[in-house]
Amino acid sequence: MDHGIPRTQNIAEAWHRSWSTLVGKPHVGVYTMIEDLQTEQQRVDLEIESINRGEPKPKQKKQIITERKE
Repeated sequence: MDHGIPRTQNIAEAWHRSWSTLVGKPHVGVYTMIEDLQTEQQRVDLEIESINRGEPKPKQKKQIITERKE
């Protein structure tokens, strides 16, 4: 019986993979995590606005990871 709940964790796993790419390392400090969460929130907000305007979803670009000063 399907109650509208996905049978797999693909969505969560995809987000986790993109988060790992965004952060770039396994252990980060609290402030780095807060900055990364804010960046992710901005990206999601822009995507929601695009969807609301009816714009097509842009093609995925490869992310270029830059080193951070810590």
